[in-house]
Amino acid sequence: MSYDFESFLQVKRARHPEISAFCPFHSDRNPSFSANIETGFWKCFAGCGAGSYSHFLRMIAQEFRYSHPKNLGSSKDKSSSATMKKVAEYFYCNLSGHQRLKVVRLEDDEGNKSFYQSVVNNLGQWSPGGTKELLLPYRYKDWSHSHDPIIIVEGEKCAEYLTDWGYRTTTFVGGSNGWKSHYISYLKGKEVIILPDNDEPGLNFAQVIYESLTNIANVRVVQLPGLGTSEDVVDWLKNRLGTIEDFELEIMKNK
Repeated sequence: MSYDFESFLQVKRARHPEISAFCPFHSDRNPSFSANIETGFWKCFAGCGAGSYSHFLRMIAQEFRYSHPKNLGSSKDKSSSATMKKVAEYFYCNLSGHQRLKVVRLEDDEGNKSFYQSVVNNLGQWSPGGTKELLLPYRYKDWSHSHDPIIIVEGEKCAEYLTDWGYRTTTFVGGSNGWKSHYISYLKGKEVIILPDNDEPGLNFAQVIYESLTNIANVRVVQLPGLGTSEDVVDWLKNRLGTIEDFELEIMKNK
């Protein structure tokens, strides 16, 4: 069994099974965090603590305030917390076009998900935490000069999935709560399709964006038929509620 410390850390040295990294619990200029990926034991030599992998996850959850449906790090659910793995990384740029924020997606064996963020610090290194700096819409450089429709979805996974199918797609940090007024200028004059998740937050997300863009862009909301509660376009395609050809017909239907 191997414990996944690397998803949460900037590892500087690794000599199996030991790793050395910048400690995620304090401003660390010299790697003071050590862990054994086989035993799950860790220690911060600067004094932040030491303990088991489940203890580490509890401290991470408290420090970065993300939650997990199965009580991430709970001693009653060690098997679930130990199988939480990094499955994807998504990068956002600041208004100057430089990578500023990284969103890491974690999933367990049952598909439960969680996220944490890292930000570029003054030393040019990734450090756990978020940013109040204004950011560009997701994948902005890919579609900023395109005349193709821009599809807005509620999360990076959906954006990546549709991008792989050849669509120009974007989203925002924070999911259904991620819309900011400064995004309006980047979508001015575009053809915009809003593709919400099938739940109340998703529909509210779509309504807010639609009202923000209605006078400056050719914008419409498309609700895919047959979605279950909280399902999205990835579910729609993977569960065979529709094909990519059906998807194309749906998004063009109300043009």
